Amino acid sequence: MRHITTDKGVENALTYLRRKSILGLDTETTGLDPLDNKILLLQIGDQGEQFVFDIYKLGAEVYPVLDWLVTDDITIVMHNAKFDYSMIKTNFDRTLQKVICTMIGEQLLNQGRKQSASFEAVCLKYIGVPLDKTQQSTFIDMKWGQTFTTRQLQYAADDIKYLIPVYKKIQSLLDSRGMKELSALEYNTTRVTADMEINGIFLDRKKWLALKDKAIAGADTAQAKLDKFFDSYCQKDLFGNLDINYNSPTQLLPILSDITKTKLKSTAEPALKRLNHPVIKVLLEYRGHQKNITTYGQEFLNQYVSKIDGRIHSSFKQLGADSGRYASREPNMTNIPKAQEYRAAFIAQDPEYRIISADFSGQELRLLAHLTQEPKFLYALQNNMDLHSYSASLIFGIPYEKFFDENGKGIKEMKDKYRNPAKSLTFGLIYGIGPMKLSLNLGITIKKARNLMNTYFSTFPAIKKTLEDLTEDAEKNRYALSPLDGRRRDLTTFDWDDSRQVAHAFNITKNLPFQGCGASTTKLAMCKLKNLIDKEKYDAKIINAIHDEILVEVHKDEAEDVAKYVQKAMIEAFNHYAPSVPMEVEPAIGREWIH
Repeated sequence: MRHITTDKGVENALTYLRRKSILGLDTETTGLDPLDNKILLLQIGDQGEQFVFDIYKLGAEVYPVLDWLVTDDITIVMHNAKFDYSMIKTNFDRTLQKVICTMIGEQLLNQGRKQSASFEAVCLKYIGVPLDKTQQSTFIDMKWGQTFTTRQLQYAADDIKYLIPVYKKIQSLLDSRGMKELSALEYNTTRVTADMEINGIFLDRKKWLALKDKAIAGADTAQAKLDKFFDSYCQKDLFGNLDINYNSPTQLLPILSDITKTKLKSTAEPALKRLNHPVIKVLLEYRGHQKNITTYGQEFLNQYVSKIDGRIHSSFKQLGADSGRYASREPNMTNIPKAQEYRAAFIAQDPEYRIISADFSGQELRLLAHLTQEPKFLYALQNNMDLHSYSASLIFGIPYEKFFDENGKGIKEMKDKYRNPAKSLTFGLIYGIGPMKLSLNLGITIKKARNLMNTYFSTFPAIKKTLEDLTEDAEKNRYALSPLDGRRRDLTTFDWDDSRQVAHAFNITKNLPFQGCGASTTKLAMCKLKNLIDKEKYDAKIINAIHDEILVEVHKDEAEDVAKYVQKAMIEAFNHYAPSVPMEVEPAIGREWIH
């Protein structure tokens, strides 16, 4: 280990480092916020030598190292690469290029298992080295220029000493499981994920607070409707108000049972949705308004808007779901209400900028068509037909033209009676739905639901065979597979002698190819887009991603050009995985997030 504090030390370190094509990197920082905290130590090296660069003592002398580090000639291995990439970018305005993340690699290997992917855990697991992490917290809140102890410096060096051996073990397993391309995509995506966190998104305070007032009014209206249902079942107080708290499950349960003439066991949403009664619809409407009141408002602004730049910087977890989809927290951007009025509160911070929003049209359905090669699905998509109407026409024996008026607009009666059930079937089957759940969704008997499923599978036999093949392979191998991108989800934690757990495992298996490859498609599009923005030096940045939707903030003069490339990147990414099916992407440009 060498503690580098002088320009001469930098020269000697670079003499060694420049001979290497792959190196480990880590940082020790004053905190965990890239926008607010400083890098104290920058460690670079391999098992042979570790260089610990003292940022305070080196000052500008560290920049030759940074300028060499960001070239395409060197591959950088990190654990939790998103963090170190972000710290280097915000502290030094330098962007790492070829990045590998051992934490992401370990998570890819173990999707579906609840086990630690910490550096301490992977070092012990793969190379049998126990790491002492007691020094980790000693860097937090250190004063700028404070002297480091020998133990701190050695700890910093050890954090990079074992990175490459661990990476080689993890990558060997990934390659052996057919996940080489997938892991390369996920490593590259760490840069996009870090950029999204740094970039943040701007929220118009005035618009946002007005939404709370609207939610309160909505809750009041819903409560008045509830009062009419509950009036004859509740006592009243001195002011004539019903003596009931609609937010109390204990109070609601017995009265709801009386109103609906059922024996309710729970007031949780899944239990309520099994009932087809108007009071349930009003109660869920009331709860929706209440959630918006408590979740979104002044407290949301106080908690999540950065005092540094006035933007929201959500924490994105790249493999947040076992399917490979993103998750985010503080705040959860995937939970922002879909209503346009909520999305419209997110705007470009500067009036000279615009927001491009674009999503993949029917991403999962198109992946289903490509994976199954179901001829009827392929025919509909390749001829730009409405897939659900076409499916309904085949299932129910109704001419396709009957679903549309003379202007080509869908007829509501046909939509409600035939198209919606066909849509529920298609999505339900790839989510592992059974006859009972389908009967509840459509308000029909279990016998009719079972017959409808049988008709669907006889109409689309290639879909039936693909889903059966997927479940057979899962039962044999004890993992779910997304064949189009190689993503896996471990199923060994399920009890395969328990029919209910097996059914759950099969549901996961049927869904993974579509959510999993959907995640890969979105991530590949984002990587393509980032590469273009960096290469062409567009005044643009990726600011959010929700499942199959990507948001970019861009200067108005470049908005049209960047929007065209967003469209191109998304279509190319989709066709990389599903070349036999066309994809439609229609970017929207506006001052606000257009949903």
